[in-house]
Amino acid sequence: PKGVLTIMFTDIVGSTAMADFLKTKHGDDRGADIYTETVREPHDKIIRECLKTHNGHEVKTIGDSFMAVFERPHDAVRAAAGIIKELKIAPIENPEEKNNPLEVRIGFHMGIAHPDIVDGKVKDYTGHHVNLAARVEAIAKDSQVLFSGVVKEIVGSLPDFQFYHWGKRKLKGIKEHIEIYELKWEGKTLGPEPPHDKSFNYPPVYDLKDVIGRDGFINDLKENIKKNKLVTICGTGGVGKTAVAIKTSTEIDDEYDLFFINMDRLNDDADDLQIVGLIAASAELPKESGRSLDELTKAIRGKCQNKPVLLLIDNYESIDDAKGRRVIAGLVGVEGLKILITSRRAAGVANYEKVIELEPFELKAGNRKNAELVKFLKSSDSYKLLEARVRLLGGMNEWEVPEVNAEYVKEILEITCGLPLAIELVAGWMNYYSWKNAAASLKESFDELMKIEEGICEGQLCKKSHLSVKACFNWSYDRLSEPAQKLFRALSLFANGFEASLVEACYGTLFKKNGKTKTLPLLIEIQRSSLISCTNGKWSFLPIVHRYGKDLLNGDEGKPEIEAAFISYWDNFVKEYSTDDVKLKNNLKLFEQEHGHLIEFLNLLLANEDNHDRYIINTGNLSRFWLIERMWGDSIKYLESAMEIAKKKAAKDPDNYQQHVAGICNNLANLLANMGDLKEAKVLFEEALRLYKTLAEKHPDAYLHDVAGTSNNLAILLKNMGDLDGAKVLFEEALQIRRTLVKKHPDAYLHDVALTCNNFAALLSDMGDRDRAKIIFEQALRIRRTLAEKHPDAYLPDVAITSYNLAKLLKNMGDLDTAKGLYEEALQIIRSLAEKHPEAYSYDVAETSNNLANLLANMGDLKEAKILYEEALQIRRTLVKKHPAVYLKKLADVCHNYAIWLKKMVDLDGAKTYFDEEADIRNRLKGTPNKI
Repeated sequence: PKGVLTIMFTDIVGSTAMADFLKTKHGDDRGADIYTETVREPHDKIIRECLKTHNGHEVKTIGDSFMAVFERPHDAVRAAAGIIKELKIAPIENPEEKNNPLEVRIGFHMGIAHPDIVDGKVKDYTGHHVNLAARVEAIAKDSQVLFSGVVKEIVGSLPDFQFYHWGKRKLKGIKEHIEIYELKWEGKTLGPEPPHDKSFNYPPVYDLKDVIGRDGFINDLKENIKKNKLVTICGTGGVGKTAVAIKTSTEIDDEYDLFFINMDRLNDDADDLQIVGLIAASAELPKESGRSLDELTKAIRGKCQNKPVLLLIDNYESIDDAKGRRVIAGLVGVEGLKILITSRRAAGVANYEKVIELEPFELKAGNRKNAELVKFLKSSDSYKLLEARVRLLGGMNEWEVPEVNAEYVKEILEITCGLPLAIELVAGWMNYYSWKNAAASLKESFDELMKIEEGICEGQLCKKSHLSVKACFNWSYDRLSEPAQKLFRALSLFANGFEASLVEACYGTLFKKNGKTKTLPLLIEIQRSSLISCTNGKWSFLPIVHRYGKDLLNGDEGKPEIEAAFISYWDNFVKEYSTDDVKLKNNLKLFEQEHGHLIEFLNLLLANEDNHDRYIINTGNLSRFWLIERMWGDSIKYLESAMEIAKKKAAKDPDNYQQHVAGICNNLANLLANMGDLKEAKVLFEEALRLYKTLAEKHPDAYLHDVAGTSNNLAILLKNMGDLDGAKVLFEEALQIRRTLVKKHPDAYLHDVALTCNNFAALLSDMGDRDRAKIIFEQALRIRRTLAEKHPDAYLPDVAITSYNLAKLLKNMGDLDTAKGLYEEALQIIRSLAEKHPEAYSYDVAETSNNLANLLANMGDLKEAKILYEEALQIRRTLVKKHPAVYLKKLADVCHNYAIWLKKMVDLDGAKTYFDEEADIRNRLKGTPNKI
């Protein structure tokens, strides 16, 4: 078969060890024969029979592995299950371990496979999707069947089979993250969690960048990274600093966990907290690590305990010198951390920083002519890069400089000053212009710019280089049609990374012709100029191009129209997707994906007083997203500026703006409370409550809900500050108001009643009023179960929380049987949530398993308690690998509980093992050597 196929790979687990064992025991020849007779032949027979039964086509064998293809993914699923089942029914003896029968691992993926045809027959298949299928198989373990999300999407579901979702995985050698599923059926246990090859999260636009002529620099850079904690690559814009840094990093990715941090997302106005937050998010650290430099340092230190970390901080010049220096200086001392910076200037971190200049390519052609010039050009790095880009961007695969055009090529390369970006900008157009015309028009553009900017760049190290890039920008931009130029200017308002559908939705009305919009053809035209690129359906531009587009927009008469279209789209976006907490929770991924664009949107609103009302409303709506996602830097900056604006307006017009001041106080207090600044949060909550009560006296229907919400929030804060009596008064007030509101509008306020009940009951439990706490917990649980029946995705997590809290209370009250049922309910819900969102709910599964195990151990159900303890241990060990600083203590606690339980069971050796592991972890937490 040809075309789109399901490609399967199978492999015998531990085959090399088995073969080596037999060769050692019987000699090479006899051992190989025994292995073939006892292992390979029965194994091959099972594989081939299952392929035949399920319409599979054997492609080849590779050692002990099979490669097969299927025209239908459904057949691949059944064939894989058949192989594993047959090996269980008729096990093949493992010659090395008699009691451990042979096992096979299987992986498959679906996509276009290119046939290798010899004498009219397909001998093999090649291509990206074949490689991907092999990588899926490589992460499977004993008797485990893994497959990609593409297969799941096509198959949907199959009777007698379940598809367990492991989430996205980064596979070795594959750029994109791949959804991985495991095949299960009755009696088949789930295999271990597949490993996650660390993703180096650099922007896809750099996949297309060449680093021709930089081998020596890259080798020097690698040596400097080894020797220094902080290395900064300096150079003029367009010289290729980022491309070289990425290439270098990918060549040492076995040594480090690599993370790309693009400072172009910030600017000189960004504060320390925004810089910290961007590094935390880009380095995939726990969200709490973004709330201070100390937290960030602690989290990175924990990550470095597993493997050294390299942070590639790109476009460092975008941020303020002093603020950037403070953050880098705070990080650079972390053991195991290396920092690589690209910037037009040094970071200025004394005693640590090694600065390396990246120079443009040299081209000293002199007066060479004709054949001698062609020979010289072909030996130069500038020309080699030009040739590679012309071939790639212009589709001219065989192109090389003809002698007749050598003089024009030389002239163009001299104007580009050996800057890779300038060379790219020219190369993209060479399928449309003669070299003679291109050279003449490019020189004209450069000379014109020299006249305009005479004296502006005096004193700069790379004056001509700076002008060269700008001249090439201007030249490439001038080649575009007027509509394409207008769209390019409009694109500069996007943060980066946008899809064609987003461009159409945002700007489509500006580019209508004959009733139809033309944004996609215009995007393709701009791509031809090398000003933007497209990878995997997403368009993007280099930061230097982004800044160039913004400069053009600032001098554009059509700027107001473009900004109005941009503002209108994102204003509607925020309104639609954050109208209530439930909708916001369901759209968190969407908000996270578009966050950079939303920041650009807020900056536009803030810059124009006419848009300040919109600014206040949108920061309020976005504050809930920032709180959930722990985006401290952005949230504090924008809410504080919104507060300042709202207070000024409220001083003149209290009736219309007092509500906004109260709302911002409430939102800002929530954020500060989550950051640990409880004292300031208390002041803001009290101010918000005072304002809302004043408003509610005049308009109770409009503001009683806000009084209740703020009372609830302040009560939680007072509880955390130790003022339990004050918290109790506020919870009772909030609950009374919400119960009144729910009588009129049950659908709108039931969730709020349940929330306050849950919080109030937890307080009463802490205060020792268990009987009342039990009654109120039960009320919360009834409401949440009712809500979950209608909206399971939104409310099942709340059911789990209340079941868990009530179970803990009942256990302390001695009602173990009811507590057991509630723990089991919570665990069942959380496990189902963890299947879809393992990152979000794995910790909760471990916590609930541990508590239920403790309860079952007390009730004498020792077998089930053992299973749950081991589940909690397995999950926490996985979490510790990713975030040791956050989860090490929790792992020690589970080891302690399990060891005590084993001691009660008189399994003293087992108890000692886990007590020793606990002691080892606690010593590690103290910073002492890993000795017991």
